[in-house]
Amino acid sequence: MLEGNTETVYQHSYIKKITEDDKYYYLWHNSDSVIRLPKDGFIVGDGKEFKNYIIDRIYENRATS
Repeated sequence: MLEGNTETVYQHSYIKKITEDDKYYYLWHNSDSVIRLPKDGFIVGDGKEFKNYIIDRIYENRATS
C-alpha cells in the first residue's frame, strides 16, 4: 500500500478476510485490526482484480495451514 510518501507492505498471511461497501475494501487481520482501502484509489489494475487476488490468497493460506 502506498499513501503519500508512506509505503506499507503486508504478508498475504496477515489478511484473514475481505469485506466491502460501496466505497471501500476492508482487509481484516482479526476483529480488532482492519485495513481500509478506497475502491477508487488503485493506480495499477482495478478493485475487482484486487479483490479476486486477495480472495485467492486467503483461500491458499487456509488450504496450507
